[in-house]
Amino acid sequence: MLQSYDSCIKCSLCVAACPVYEVDRTFAGPKALGPDWIRIYESGERVTDPTVEACTFCQLCEAACPVGVPVAHLIAKHKEAKTRSLAVRIRDYGLTHPDWLARLPEVTLLPKVLAKAALISTKPRWPRPDRSRWTANGAGNSVGVWVDCYTRGFDGHVLAATLGLLDAWGFSGIPLPKRSACCGAAAMASGRLHGAKQAESSARSELPEISKKLAVLVTLNATCDATLRSEWQPPLEFEIVPFVEFALAAAGDDFFDLLATARGEANVYAHATCRSQVARGPGAMAELCKRSGIEAIPLDASCCGAAGSYAFKREHEKISRTLGSLATATIAGSSSSTVLVDSGPCALHLADLSGARVLHPAVWLYQRFNEAGGVGVDNP
Repeated sequence: MLQSYDSCIKCSLCVAACPVYEVDRTFAGPKALGPDWIRIYESGERVTDPTVEACTFCQLCEAACPVGVPVAHLIAKHKEAKTRSLAVRIRDYGLTHPDWLARLPEVTLLPKVLAKAALISTKPRWPRPDRSRWTANGAGNSVGVWVDCYTRGFDGHVLAATLGLLDAWGFSGIPLPKRSACCGAAAMASGRLHGAKQAESSARSELPEISKKLAVLVTLNATCDATLRSEWQPPLEFEIVPFVEFALAAAGDDFFDLLATARGEANVYAHATCRSQVARGPGAMAELCKRSGIEAIPLDASCCGAAGSYAFKREHEKISRTLGSLATATIAGSSSSTVLVDSGPCALHLADLSGARVLHPAVWLYQRFNEAGGVGVDNP
């Protein structure tokens, strides 16, 4: 795939689409750091640009490219070629193993002062451990549910809500993989390409035999969804569907008619993450809200600046929070507002900067389901 860099026609549409370049003109931009750089690099001139690390790997540049150049992947290769200090290599090695953090999420309760030496940003809100569990009743057709590292360690209530909704729709959810295992998205974004393949291999090994009999895998995190769909080779044998799209297809009119009777807000804000915009387009969240009797107001942002571990790297504090502030400006300081986003790190970031209630769409749907008199367990 990377060989297609020579197709670049230098139109600069990737630059126009880049959220980082929009807020930081010292950033060289995707064209210079991707296709322009690799031409020089493969000619034998082994140089790298110090600004390459500022790329969030949102892939909006790839979506904008009219000739299909894998710009973000070229930038990831550029990051891989860049010489890093020992401290940065150690920090990035840890951050690109979120499956370790999911197994011991209590690490985030340690004093933030300890993070400075590790080059971890102390400005963003850190996630709190949440190991909520809820077991499906086993009735109905089985569907897989990909439990990403963040959900496993810090958003257990999202999994609980998802399994509850699947039961209500006549399905039995099977959480996958068996143990905490990263899909490789964090390593890819940090330019650890070999590490990304290792993570993929490890995650595949944690898929139980029953997964081979599944027809559908429902994803809860837009970044993992895009990675499983686009990066894993060979592809998984089952269809991969984001939760929002599965809900629209599986819930049925009766479910949404019931939700429309729930009391509460007349509208909510919705943020389609950069990876979901690239992989699936921005419209599904709005459609979910509309069918629930609620108007969705989109946040005016292509990328909120969270991007997995990006917001937690000390050198990215300014860019990350600037991008997040642009996104939350739409909320106009209303702490009573509800924001929907299908990514745990993005939700944490937006809640930190806005003070608003930020929910995964599965939690929002499940709460409205209970408020409208739906039969289920207590609200996660």
